[in-house]
This record gives sequence, C-alpha cells and structure tokens, in this order.
Amino acid sequence: MSSDPRRTARPARIARAILRLAAALAAAGAAAGDDGLLTAGDLAHLDAALARLNATRRDLSFAKDHADYCEALPLARRILADPLELPRLGARALAAARGGESSNPWTTAAAWLEAPLPDDPGPRAGGRPDPALEAVGDAALRLALAELVDAAGRARASCEEAFDRLSPERRAWACAIEMAGAFDAEDDADARAALLSAGIPEPILREAIASGDDIDPEPVSTAFLAVVRDTRLGALLAAGRAWTAALDRLARASANVREWPSAPLRLRTAEGEIVVGTTGSDAHEAPALLILDPGGDDRYGGGAGQANGLLGRPVAGIVDLAGNDVYAGAGLPGIGGAWFGVCAAIDRAGDDVSRPAFGGAASACFGAATWADGGGDDVYRARARAQAAATVGFARLDDAAGRDLYEIGLEGQAFAGPFGVAFLIDRDGNDRYLAGGLEPDHERLPHRHLSLAQGFAIGRRPYIGGGVAALVDLRGDDVYVADVYGQGASYWYSAALLLDAAGADEYHVYQYGQGSGIHLSGAMLWDGAGDDVYDGANIVQGAAHDFAVGICADRAGNDQYRARDLAQGAAVNCSFALALDAAGDDQWTAAIPDLAQGRANDGGLRACDSIGALLDLGGADRYSAGAADGARRESPNGGIVYDTPAPPADGEGAAP
Repeated sequence: MSSDPRRTARPARIARAILRLAAALAAAGAAAGDDGLLTAGDLAHLDAALARLNATRRDLSFAKDHADYCEALPLARRILADPLELPRLGARALAAARGGESSNPWTTAAAWLEAPLPDDPGPRAGGRPDPALEAVGDAALRLALAELVDAAGRARASCEEAFDRLSPERRAWACAIEMAGAFDAEDDADARAALLSAGIPEPILREAIASGDDIDPEPVSTAFLAVVRDTRLGALLAAGRAWTAALDRLARASANVREWPSAPLRLRTAEGEIVVGTTGSDAHEAPALLILDPGGDDRYGGGAGQANGLLGRPVAGIVDLAGNDVYAGAGLPGIGGAWFGVCAAIDRAGDDVSRPAFGGAASACFGAATWADGGGDDVYRARARAQAAATVGFARLDDAAGRDLYEIGLEGQAFAGPFGVAFLIDRDGNDRYLAGGLEPDHERLPHRHLSLAQGFAIGRRPYIGGGVAALVDLRGDDVYVADVYGQGASYWYSAALLLDAAGADEYHVYQYGQGSGIHLSGAMLWDGAGDDVYDGANIVQGAAHDFAVGICADRAGNDQYRARDLAQGAAVNCSFALALDAAGDDQWTAAIPDLAQGRANDGGLRACDSIGALLDLGGADRYSAGAADGARRESPNGGIVYDTPAPPADGEGAAP
C-alpha cells in the first residue's frame, strides 16, 4: 500500500459497487461459517470501507511476521498473515465452549497447539479391582472407583510418556523459570519457601531468580525451548482428557450412592490414596490421588487436590457432590493445579470459595488442569496463575451458573503463556471479573498495575511465542475490570479472546485491552448482545501496536465507548485494527479525538502504513472525533470511520 493520502479520494460509486459484489460473494462463505464472528454483511462493509482507502482485504495481509528466529505456534503466524483468521478463531472458541463432540476444548486445544491427540479408548471394563476397594460397601461405587484407579494408571503412564525425555533437574528448572517471576520470588520469602517445598531445589531456584536480570535473554530462552521441544504435548493432553472424563463418570455414578461412610475412609490403592468423605463437614488436608466427598460444607487445604510431578504425584482429583465448600490449599502448584502432571476438580453444587495461597483452580505448568463447578454463587480469589492459566499445556475452568466473583492479582482468568491454551467458560449468571492491584507496571506506568488477565496471552520475547487464551461468558450482565493488559489482549506471537455472548456488560481497562494486539500478536473482544459500556484510556477498543492485529466487535445494543486516545479502531506502527458495532444507537467518545476513531499512522522507521477502521453498521450514532452519522470520514495513512444508518440486510448482522 502507498502512504499517499490521495488514495482516499476514490469515487463513492466504486465503493458501492464493491459493497454489492462483496455481499454476494460473502453470502456463501457465511452459510458455511467461514467468516467466524464477523458475518458476510460485516465483511461486505469492511470491503467497502477498504475501497475508500484504495485497498482490499488482501492489503490486510501486509507483512507483520518479522521474527523468523522465534519459535511460535503456526496459529499465531496465520493471524498475522490473515487478520480475519482471528474472528474465525473466536468462532471455534465459542463453539468449543458451547460444547459438541467435534468441538470440545480438548480437541480444540490439541488443534491450536498442533499436538496430535490419540483417540480416547474410554473406560476399560473387567480386570481385577484393587484390593483396597473391598472396604467400600456400595457395589456401584466400588465398581466406579475401580474404573477410576485404572484410569489413573493410564493417566500416569501418559504423563510418563509426555516427559520421559526430561530429567528431574530440567523439569524443576523449567518450573522455576516460569514461576519465580509470577510470584515475585526474588522479593517474597513466602513465595521462595513455597517453590522450594514444591520440589524446586534451592540452587535451581537461585539460578532462575538471577536469570531475571540477564542482559541477554537468549541462553535461558534456548534452554526453556529445549524443554518444550522434549515435551510430548499430545500425550499430556491425552492424560488430562482421560483423567477428567474418568472423574466426570465417577461424579455421575456417585450421585446414585445412598450409603456413605460415617467417618472419612482412606483407601491405599496401587495408584495412590483415595479418600471418601462423609455427608457432614469434612476437612481434607493431605495429598491424595482422589478425594470423593458426598456433601457437607467441606474445607480443602494443605496439599489436597494438587498434582505435582516434581514430587512424584503427577495425578490428582477432587469430586465434591454438594455443600458450600472452601478450597484454601497452601503451597504450589495450588489446589486445582498441575505441574508436570494432570489435575481435575469437579464441584457439583453449592456456594463455594476458592482462595488458594498462591495459584490454583485450573492452573497448569507443563500440565493439564481442569476445574468444573456445577452451580452456585461462587468466589474465586488467587494471587496469580489461577482461574484458567496455562504454560506448556492446557487449563480449563468451567462454571455452569450463579453470580460468581473472580479476583486475581495477575496472570489468570484465561491466561496463556508459551505453548499453553487456557479456557475460562462461565455459562450463566451476572458475574464480576477483577484483575490487578498486585504488581506495578514498573516499565511503563508505575502508578498502574499489570493485570495480564481476562483473555490474555504472552510469549517470551524475542525467542518464544505465546499461547492461546479464551475467556468465554455465555450469559448474564457481567462486569470486567482490569488495569494494564487485559480483556482480549495479546503480546508477542500469541492469540487472546474475550467473548461475551449475551447481557448488558461493562468493560473497564486502562491500557492494552478490549481487543488489542501488541507486538506481533492478535487479540479480539466480541460481545454478542446487550447495552454495553466500554471504558479505557489508550490502546483499547479495537487497537493494535507494532505489527499486530486487534479487533473489538459488538453485535447488538445501544453501546457506549469511552477512551482517551489510540482507541476505537486505531492502528499504529504497521498494524491492523478494527472496531465494529453491528447495530444500535452508539456513542463513541475519545478525549484526544485526533488520535482515535478510525486512525492509523505511517509506521515511522518501520516503513509501512497501518489500517485502522471504525465501522458502525446501524442506529443513530455520535462521534467525538468529527465523524457524522451515516457518513464516511477518511484520515491519512489508512484510517477510516465508516457509518451506515441501517443494519445489514437479510439478517446478515445476526450473531453466530
């Protein structure tokens, strides 16, 4: 593309012709679902807007992938090459959250990580049950537990296959490198003690802490990448899938059990200890292969519900059928967490509280961790690396219903580090998501705090790309609050999504969020319905910086967008940014209007333009940056506001 501003003077009749042609061509793709979270009508209007800039969709593929030396997921590179791969990624994440045999989160994660996932053989019948299970009086429960012990053995074998090329020292070093910074081990004595107790030798921990001051990041990155390459991710995902499915079958079978022990029952099986609780209020503190509790207001603490392969406990699970429970495990990886192993927790009912001392509730580092809550008004609180957080592996938190509260200091609520996939799925209820307040952003904004949450993914710049993070909320009037980096934001060869399907929602972030890609990455915020409020400062609401892609799309409702600058379809330094509102009477406000609302710059030393577009496709709209309702406003270097007063025809603006 040329940087000549004269290209914006093309006749309007050309744009109208392209709009008609693109609508016709896009209809077939929309019917096949190829357009993802952007419909055929959206893309037709995007084509018309690009025509005003003397551009086409092909121009969105200008070179943004400039780090051939970086080891990254092919998916991240595809987004840079084709920004419209991002809404297609969003559609796949939404389908995975809603469920289905061919689109569940396990198969989706395997596809994104390009980790071959073997067929699931399912439960095995027959065989000699473990003698320890003879103490279980209920025959159906005894049979279900026998199946679970068998599944634990297979999960353990898959974990051994996943990590058999890694010595204990390399495993401990990789965990230390990843976790020392997350918990500020350099300055926090409690964090150091927790890491040492988790199986990281003191010399390795000291080395990991010191590496944070290295001027040259290449040696550590190269060594970490070698650990990743020697990990068989397919085997790890297979272990997590099989173990999670086994616990789900146990939970369903246990619902029919009528006779439970009067005191906790401890069964020492060949695969580890199984604890069967009572219908009263029990306290579970010790590590175990499985804790099965039928009811009561229970408390989980100590090392319960933690899978830690560094300590020889790679498989752990919890099934709690009822009660208002407290999960307050101490130490690391935290209750509901997995390091070099697999962990699954299922809580079927109750108003529960998860408040681990450090991280947990679906936290994975070289692991697979899942947390499923069947309902209730739940509270999730953690310091960091919790509420669906994954590096080299998979993490999933799935909450079925209730007015839930999620609080995290940083790195959670769908956080993905290198080669990790993180899903936080909340299916119903008016929820609150709060992130930040723990770690000041010393590098840029010392008066603000890092969040790195609510659909955030990051790599290890400059040598290792990040993962894929998706926060999916399917229903309810929700509130999202973050500070710096959050709400559909990504950094360095990563992909991040915040998808809210329905409800009148509020989004509050300070910088780098609400559908913002930063430094060779892609991110999207998509809202399916409701009168929503978007509030932020800069690089928010469909923004992109430095060879990146950022999209903020809202399908329906009378919405308010408030920002300071570099927002609302603002692309800087060779990036593509899109803010799209499909319907409703909307208000677009920016404190520095010349730097917002369909803006782009010339790239400076990067020697290429950007494309920044704000498209509002229906309703009576107001803009603070000089655009008029129903009109077009081009700006130099590839910026445009494109407003049409009527929604797309023939239902093309409907949500997927």
